[in-house]
Amino acid sequence: MEVIQSVRFRYEKTPEIQSLLETFRDMINFCIERALQHKVTSFMRLRALIYDEFKRRFEGYNTQYCYSAVRIACNILKSCRKRGREPRAKRLFIQFSPQLTKFYGDRVRISVKPNQFVTIPLEVKEYHRRFIELWERGEAKIGEIILNSDYVIIPFKREIDLTESSNKVAFDLNEQSLVGLTNDGILINIDLSEAKRIHDTYFEKRRSIQSKLSNKPSLMKKILAKYRGREKNRVKDLLHKVSKIIAALVKGYTIIMEDLTNIRRGIYFSKKMNRRLHSWNFRLLQSLIEYKANLSGSKVIYIDPKNTSRVCSGCGGVIESTERACPNCGLDRHVNACINILRKQDVASQGSAESPLMNLLKRGTGEVAKIGRAITLTYFPTAYLLSV
Repeated sequence: MEVIQSVRFRYEKTPEIQSLLETFRDMINFCIERALQHKVTSFMRLRALIYDEFKRRFEGYNTQYCYSAVRIACNILKSCRKRGREPRAKRLFIQFSPQLTKFYGDRVRISVKPNQFVTIPLEVKEYHRRFIELWERGEAKIGEIILNSDYVIIPFKREIDLTESSNKVAFDLNEQSLVGLTNDGILINIDLSEAKRIHDTYFEKRRSIQSKLSNKPSLMKKILAKYRGREKNRVKDLLHKVSKIIAALVKGYTIIMEDLTNIRRGIYFSKKMNRRLHSWNFRLLQSLIEYKANLSGSKVIYIDPKNTSRVCSGCGGVIESTERACPNCGLDRHVNACINILRKQDVASQGSAESPLMNLLKRGTGEVAKIGRAITLTYFPTAYLLSV
């Protein structure tokens, strides 16, 4: 499987680079204007329509810029149609076609016009060196380089063997926790309550702002956007750190998670509960775990979540959504979900009668902490505490 990891390099800004960024933005907006005038949405049709005029208008520039500008313009048109916005390029960035750039490890050469190049020295730190070394050894290839006002973004592509491992770990993702169980009996419990606390805190802030600035809609909109961005960045930072630790903990294991796509369509609770569940970042965390696990060589599998938490794997009873454990045998709801997820992948049936997982199924939740190791990860605002 090909895995792409985009790495950001800082660079020193120059008037020449600033001019190139502004010119490319004009190229994109020119393509958008012609597409709207002629009601063209196809990449091939738009490129054929504007090619000659593009060369006259942006005389001397490499014609590969036309290819890049048309492609980005089509993406903007498609995105704005869905959101009902006016299509226009505002940000300064360039996504180069491979023919326009050459990577040298510590610098990037950009072709602007025939026989005219711009070389951008990159700020290389220890983090960047391991990717450069992969590229130098031929273990990674360079994708389409992106340049913006602050960074040169270089995608490193490499092939990773994601063969399914006999060691498996199932994760049950909840609003305030992530519980995992391996097929050799290791229990993982990760506290995600900090993400909920962040959402609740910013909800109260937004409600206060809306109350105080109801007669000043423009100012209210500006302040709400600022706090919305802060909330998003804080939660994303937290989940990035959690997913990084998870990928390190379960390296060498095949990860099994529930496919929670469209789960929000079935949410019909009180207004307060709906708000809580709709702010739940389950898909972001799953995608970050998958991305970082793939980088470390761990395969990720998604399974149907039907009845994984509801049906008790120990006694076959029913665990209601309001109950934390099975009322008959006492098996913890989240551990039960992990066991059912593993069973759906036929992991339990492949183990021996003496395997820790099979013993876990027999003994129930009272023995969970005694099987293998119990890993608890707690998040604090300043640091992570990992106790094993």
